[in-house]
Amino acid sequence: MSGAADYTLAEYTLTVASTSVGASPVACMVTVPFDGELVETQLATATAITTTDSTVTVTVLPAGVVANSLTVGGTIVATVTGAGIGKNYSNMHTTNRFVSKGDTIRLTPAGGGGAGVIGVYTLRIRR
Repeated sequence: MSGAADYTLAEYTLTVASTSVGASPVACMVTVPFDGELVETQLATATAITTTDSTVTVTVLPAGVVANSLTVGGTIVATVTGAGIGKNYSNMHTTNRFVSKGDTIRLTPAGGGGAGVIGVYTLRIRR
C-alpha cells in the first residue's frame, strides 16, 4: 500500500494527547528521539470545539530547557465551524522546525471552547 506523495521512508511520527484543547486547555509535551525536521503537526479532536476556535502553538525546547524555547512557524487552529468528533486539523511548519535528539516539543492550546475536548497530536518528523 503506498502512502501520500509527500511522505518518504525517512519520516516518522510521534503521538501525544492532551486532556483538553477546549475550555481549560492543557499543554502536553513529547521528547524528540532523534535529530530531524518537524514537517507537520496534526490534531484530531475527540469531541467538538464549541463557541470559540482553539489555537495550538508548537514550541521546541532545546534539550528540554524552557528558557531557550523557539516557537515553530505556524499554528494549528481548531475551528468551531465544521467541528466534530474525529475532526483533523493540521499545519505544515515553516520556520524553527529543526529538532535534535533530547529536545522537547510543547503543544499549547489556547482560547478554545467546549468542555473535555480531548486532543490527539501527531507530529511528523523527517530524519
